[in-house]
Formats: sequence, C-alpha cells, structure tokens
Amino acid sequence: MKFYTKITLWENQRRLRILFEFRNIVNTYFDNSRIEWASGEQIEDVDAQRARVKINRTMSEVYSVILHSRMNPSVRWTPPPIVGGYVQDVDLILDLFHIHRLQISPKNVLDFIDRVIGTYENNYVRAIVRTFNPLFYIGLILDWIASLPFVLINKIGFNSAKVESSIIGKLLKGFLYVVTATASILTILHLLNYLESVKQFIEHIFVSK
Repeated sequence: MKFYTKITLWENQRRLRILFEFRNIVNTYFDNSRIEWASGEQIEDVDAQRARVKINRTMSEVYSVILHSRMNPSVRWTPPPIVGGYVQDVDLILDLFHIHRLQISPKNVLDFIDRVIGTYENNYVRAIVRTFNPLFYIGLILDWIASLPFVLINKIGFNSAKVESSIIGKLLKGFLYVVTATASILTILHLLNYLESVKQFIEHIFVSK
C-alpha cells in the first residue's frame, strides 16, 4: 500500500469510504456496550457483538490505511498516581477492545479516526492533480523499479523495511532512481529523434571548454 501522497483520486476515495465505514462500526460498538461497574468488563449487547466481528474483519486493512496516512495511532498513557504502574504506549486501533481497562474514552478513538479522515480529505485536490498528471505515473514506475532489490531481500528472508531505511538502503535506492530516470530520459529522447542532437550539444560544450 502506498502513502496517501502517492495515490490516485479513486484510491483516495476508496480509503475514505473504508475509514467512514469503520468509524460508523466503532461508534455502533460503543453505543451498544457498557462498562460493568463491579467487574470493569465491557458488556456487549447483540448489536455490539456484531459490530465487534466487523471491526475485527476490517481492522487489518483499516490499520494499513491509517499508517499510510502517516498518522500514529499510539498514545502515551500514564496511570493515575493512586493506582500506580508504568507509562506505556497504547494503540487506539489494535487495542480498541481494551482501552476501557485503561479508562481511555472511546471519543479518543473517534477523534483519531476523524483526524485520519481529514488527512485524506485535505489531499483530495492533490489526488485529482496526480490522477491526471502523466509524470505521476512515471514516478510510480521509478518507485517500483527502485523497490525491486528490497522485494528480493524480503523474499530471501531479511527485513526489507529495515534494510531500506538504512543509509546503505537509501543510497542504493537513490542510485537506482538516478539510473532509471537517466535511462528513461535517454529512451524518450531516442524515440523523439533528439538523442543525437543532445549528444552533439554536450560534445560541443566540452570541446569548447
């Protein structure tokens, strides 16, 4: 899955639909469940149980959509002094069914989803521009070619994300971008019968020096 700044209009709208549907299901779940005072457990009625099933089935894709908006679903939770405990990071999405134990309000989850929706909505106009911009698709091809070595690394069994984020990985990816872009430009010039003229121009510059 690509980051929100590298998707088409249709993918932007598809992700927004996923987020809106997920928000509605989450809202349904919390509207039809309550915290039992004695045990502190979440009591779910039939509608909440159905919503829970839908949440679990869609959570994986929703979580990916959220991460690719560059929004962090984790919050730093500090236990009340009277209770004690340690400070920890709580994932508002993956830990959705456990936040009541930490006394985190469901509104925090809904607010976070709204912020992710806002990120995609604010990128709507840019998504339109990208969709009808030929250079956008050339960039996607360059991205794909530059990612091939890391796909191979992943197939071998290594952590491709870790390698790609390393200094060597970034240098390799940058090198592949330059090589691929140069090859693409030369091919286009050749197809347009401008390659020879460009070569002569470059030779003229160096000879004149």
